[in-house]
Amino acid sequence: MKKTALMLADTRPALIGQMLLQIEKTNRDVFDEVIVFDTGLNDNDKALMQKLMPCRFIKYESPISNELLKRDRFKRFSLIMFARYEMFRLLNDYSLIMWMDTDMVIQGSLKELLDETAGYGFSILCEDPHNKSAKKVDYMRTNFFHAISKYNMNTYLYCTGMIIVRDCLEQSCDFTEWCYQKTLEWADNLNLPDQGVLNALTQEFKLNVKPFGNNGKYGCYPFIGRNCEDAITVHSWGTNKFWNNWYLNCKFPFWEECYREWIDMGGSTLDRTISPEISVIIPTYKPDTGYFKQCIDSLINQEQNGYESYSNYEVIIVAEPFDVEKIKEFVESYHDPRISVYFNEERLGIAASLNRGLRLARGTYIARIDDDDIAAPTRFEKQVNYLNTHPNIGVQGVQTR
Repeated sequence: MKKTALMLADTRPALIGQMLLQIEKTNRDVFDEVIVFDTGLNDNDKALMQKLMPCRFIKYESPISNELLKRDRFKRFSLIMFARYEMFRLLNDYSLIMWMDTDMVIQGSLKELLDETAGYGFSILCEDPHNKSAKKVDYMRTNFFHAISKYNMNTYLYCTGMIIVRDCLEQSCDFTEWCYQKTLEWADNLNLPDQGVLNALTQEFKLNVKPFGNNGKYGCYPFIGRNCEDAITVHSWGTNKFWNNWYLNCKFPFWEECYREWIDMGGSTLDRTISPEISVIIPTYKPDTGYFKQCIDSLINQEQNGYESYSNYEVIIVAEPFDVEKIKEFVESYHDPRISVYFNEERLGIAASLNRGLRLARGTYIARIDDDDIAAPTRFEKQVNYLNTHPNIGVQGVQTR
């Protein structure tokens, strides 16, 4: 009888290790083994992984040249992202393979999902159209710089962060080879490389696709006001990750718990620093909560890259010792680990309150805002980008007309 398998691939052993710990804690009996594609794991990491789950290690040798990574839209990735193409060939050995990206948190059992997709050869993550996880509905067209007339570019986007294939999938040709060939053929036109190719695959071969997403239950994107507490899987696609974004690291402690456990076992570590990029200091004295809410909301809704939340900051409120309960209740209503309030024991005034905030700050940069001000949606992105590219500048302000 064929086995069932989870499939992972990454050049960073720690990300594979912590994913295995997540699976071991939440879905130990769902998969018979884990297929691990790597570019050279050491013996110690392999032994630790085998202790967590039965693993099949495959050294990934991509037919795609490293030269491809010099293209702008490929620079963000490594070649191992294309390892997911290999799942089609591996169906000779397995009855079911589930691919998962390594930038996920697993918060519950995947068994219901496997039951829901039973009977389908190809199932894939797909946001429900009304969710608008990135403030807009994504279509297949998002994957390409220019439309390919052969395909319907207005179909809803399939997200390749989670894919399930079964051996009932009819492959009229070598799907793995087709995907590699199209990646090379379309290299200059691909915005989201592997995702574009796999979306095209479903139309090219008229696959009977079972989409899943279930209104954010799977692959929930943890920004833009999304509540991911009840999601089974949370997907930190984009530049903000659980291991490099202070907010995400605080919001989803299970990721850090598994990573720390992996390190305690003796596994390889990540080269990372977890701290807020910006410390926003707000001195306040008997604030009007109506204005204050507009101020805090404008910080929470900061944007970057045109579609992502800018979230890597902390908010330090230094309050004079008045209206204490009212302010506490106001802050607690946000349920946001980035926001903290400190009350002065006596009235200090704005200068001393700012100095106290500076002593509490952990960010690389300090931002200042009054409790009745509103920040422009891209304030942090623009200011940080400017300061990062002008290291000789120590202070930056704004001018209004």
